[in-house]
Amino acid sequence: MKKRLSILALLLLLLLPQVLFAQDVEEAGAGDSPKFILDDPGAAITPNPIMDLNVISDSGFASFRTDEAKTLDKYINTTIEFDIIVDAEVKDMTNTFLILSVYDIDGGAKKPEVDKVYLNDHYLGNLTGNNNAWSFSTFPVNSDWLKGSDNSDDSANRIRIEVDSLKSSTFWMLCDWGAIKTNLGFQVVSISPYRKSVRSNQHEIMIKFNEEVDKESLKDNIFLKYKDFNEIKKVTCKIIYQGSNNIVKLLPHDILQYGVEYTVTVNKKVKNSKGAFLKSQKSASFVPLPTLRK
Repeated sequence: MKKRLSILALLLLLLLPQVLFAQDVEEAGAGDSPKFILDDPGAAITPNPIMDLNVISDSGFASFRTDEAKTLDKYINTTIEFDIIVDAEVKDMTNTFLILSVYDIDGGAKKPEVDKVYLNDHYLGNLTGNNNAWSFSTFPVNSDWLKGSDNSDDSANRIRIEVDSLKSSTFWMLCDWGAIKTNLGFQVVSISPYRKSVRSNQHEIMIKFNEEVDKESLKDNIFLKYKDFNEIKKVTCKIIYQGSNNIVKLLPHDILQYGVEYTVTVNKKVKNSKGAFLKSQKSASFVPLPTLRK
C-alpha cells in the first residue's frame, strides 16, 4: 500500500508543473499574465501575416516603414513609441494612411480594450482587432501633420500607442511594425550622373521615375545645361531607354568639361503611360572632376 502511495505522489509531482503552466497560459490569454509569451513567443504567437508595402510602387504609392524600435515586437501594456522617417516631400501627398500591424487587441470583450493612436501628437483613433490574433489597423492621415524632406530636418514622424488607455491593467498587446503609405503622384525618384569609366570623362545621367513614363513626352522635356560665363548653353544628349519602363539615361554627345557645373532638368510636361503629368519639375546639378590616380 505504501508503495502505491509513493508512486501516486511521484505522479502528482510530475503532473503538477504542467497543470500550473496550463493555468498560466489560460490566464495570459485573457491578458492578465503574459509571462509565457515573454518566455517563449513562438509557442503563443503565430507569425505575422505579410502585407506587401513597396518603397515605390507602380501605382504611384509610396510607403515608409519602421519595424525595429525599442518598444516594437514586445508584448507589453505600456506606451509604445517609435519614429517613421518620411524621406520625401509631403506637400504633394494625397490619400495618406498610417498602417499598424498589431497582435491581441481585445475588441470583443465586455469592456473592450482601448489603445489610442497618435501621429506627431495628433489623435488618429483606436486600434482594432481580436483576442490572440494578428490584425492591421489603418488610419487616414492629414498630410499637413507629416514631417518630410521639405519641412523638417530629420523627417521623423513620432507614432505613439497608449496601450490600455483606460488603465484597466488587464490588456496587453504587441506592435510588429508601422508604415505610412501615401500617393506621391507621378514623380522623379532620382537623378544620378556617373562616369562610364575612370579613364574617361564620358558621363551618363540616369533618371528614375516612380511610374512608367511616356517615351514620346521625354524628347523635348529633359535638358542638360551649363553656364559659360553669362550664357546658358544646352548640351545635346541621346535618350537611352532601360529595360524598365520607368528608367531612362541621358548620354551627352560631347565630353563634359572638368570643374563646370551642369544641371539636369526634367520639366512638368513629361507624362506617365496613363497621360498624367509630373507633379513638379525636378532638377539636379553636378560637377565632373578628374579621377586622382596614385
